[in-house]
Amino acid sequence: MHGRSHSISGGDGHGERDAGCIRDQPDHQPNRKSCTHRHTHRLRRAEVPTDDLVKPTPGTQVFTSTNIFGWSKGYIGFESTQMYPDDPAKPASFSVVAESSVDGLSWARGSLLQLPPSSSEVDGVAGIGRVVEGPGGLLALGYGPAAVCGGPARVRGLWISSDGVTWSLESMPFGTDGIFTIDAGGAGYIAMGERADGQPVLWTSTAGTKWTRSTTPVSP
Repeated sequence: MHGRSHSISGGDGHGERDAGCIRDQPDHQPNRKSCTHRHTHRLRRAEVPTDDLVKPTPGTQVFTSTNIFGWSKGYIGFESTQMYPDDPAKPASFSVVAESSVDGLSWARGSLLQLPPSSSEVDGVAGIGRVVEGPGGLLALGYGPAAVCGGPARVRGLWISSDGVTWSLESMPFGTDGIFTIDAGGAGYIAMGERADGQPVLWTSTAGTKWTRSTTPVSP
């Protein structure tokens, strides 16, 4: 991702797309298309800023990915970078940079997210996989790798934000419970996962900071 930017595009920035049209323009038939409507919409290209807050070191393999989410006031992007040294004796490093936009076209780079202390190749945060919006603001879910035995990936980190720009790392209050996903609504936030014995469990929170374990059994 060095010197390059991710591009999210629905067009070339200059052309038009016909609503309800399927364009089919092979080299020998450059003008053929089939349409059901004549209305057109102009599409603009959005450039997500490149991550220059993470400086790769020589002798490392770098892998980057960007996830983008929408919310009531715009869009949020998280660029995750994983660097693996060629020397296997050296540890891998992980970083996540937040980006924000009000229209999906102009993006502002935020800052490096503080990662949980356990962020490592085995049990750390591999990237931001989900963002939910509730009464306490935005909650970003950092996921680790999928389980070795094929189980679902678990939430390894939580960040909360009121504006989509500044993010604060929250403690993981779930004890030995494994959390698979978190959703949100007008009443607050709800986390779903399983206990150490494999039984399902729920946690609820009104603001996304203090959580209460559900005492109501959940059917598998």
